[in-house]
Amino acid sequence: MLPYKKSVSIADVQFDEIISYSKDVERFTEIGKVNPIPSNSIIYKTVTGIGATHSEIVSKRHSIIVFPHISIIISKHEYYKAQGIITQPIYGDIGRDDIAKYLDSDNEYAKILTTPKGVAKLIKLMELAQGTYPEMQYQKLFFLLIDECHKLIQDADYRTDMLEVMEQFFDFENKAMVSATPIPPSDPRFLTQKFKHIKVTPDFNYIQDIELIHANALVNGLQEYLDKNEANRHCFFFNSVEGIKSLISQLNIKDDYQIFCSQDSHNILKIAKELKVNWKIGPLSKYNFFTSSFYNGLDITEGKPNIVILTDYGYRDHTLLDPYTDILQIIGRFRKKNNGEKGYSKIVHINNSSHFTTPVSADEAILRVDQSASVYNHIEDLRESLANPELFDLFNQALSTVKPYEKG
Repeated sequence: MLPYKKSVSIADVQFDEIISYSKDVERFTEIGKVNPIPSNSIIYKTVTGIGATHSEIVSKRHSIIVFPHISIIISKHEYYKAQGIITQPIYGDIGRDDIAKYLDSDNEYAKILTTPKGVAKLIKLMELAQGTYPEMQYQKLFFLLIDECHKLIQDADYRTDMLEVMEQFFDFENKAMVSATPIPPSDPRFLTQKFKHIKVTPDFNYIQDIELIHANALVNGLQEYLDKNEANRHCFFFNSVEGIKSLISQLNIKDDYQIFCSQDSHNILKIAKELKVNWKIGPLSKYNFFTSSFYNGLDITEGKPNIVILTDYGYRDHTLLDPYTDILQIIGRFRKKNNGEKGYSKIVHINNSSHFTTPVSADEAILRVDQSASVYNHIEDLRESLANPELFDLFNQALSTVKPYEKG
């Protein structure tokens, strides 16, 4: 994405419309101005669990809904199947025949649930279908919604499909993006296609209390928490599979636990004979560990567990969590009960206080990228000018050290 201004943050956003709703509103479908979701809009829905995805699935139009992870697709598909709404998930070995059969079925409106990578598979099929059915102009026929759109930016440095889907996104005549915690995008096409920033926000206080535990080692803080908190279920959020395995070992948790993670991490752990691992949500154990590549967009309705958020900068810098996106997303996984009660008992955040980092501003981050880009390009020019293949490996090693530009 190319920036159209030097820095973009939530504070910079000039909302085209702010829509408030009262405490008795339970669903997005009850908010008339955004039901159905308007085209060429970025919806800042403020809180999770208000049902923006639901509003699109029940809308009277054909929809392609893009989710960041497979686990959410499976969860949504199974939930709506139980409600009598048949969606078509795209993941794994689900192929063109499955998609074609669904599109040829007698469903009044097609509702396709996919990851960013699956969009390319879907479009190839539709382009082939246009040869037989010229009237099937998918760019006009389908509404394309990107759900949990903050993940497009958060995960872009290691998931190329997050950026590739944007090339397809702008080709659709009707499209939108939604998240409780959007990161304002900087692609100039949002300006040229006149996207509107719409904030949907409660008119009541929705702030939640969080207990903080500062420890000189994460395992010590977690042990302190467990000693003081008896609960039927604990849900731990820690963005490191290896870190989770280490904590389980150090705390001597042998039974009644599960690790929920991405399918790739699941496969690696299975090879290592870690049997208590899942890439699909299911019944919870007493101790449940979640990575960030699993929980975004997920609905957890079982019981009222304790939410325990773990960060350890000294172990891995990617375990740090953004309070404006990650923390809110974690809390939002636990849906309210039918009687209006919260879906959890308490929230605890444990961090390793023996290591710390200093945050940088958006302008400082962009300057670092620009400076490292200049160094990267000079090394690359030098490599090409020597035209000596024997030295390429040496130059490539040098290029791999130029951070942060080398990541992009």
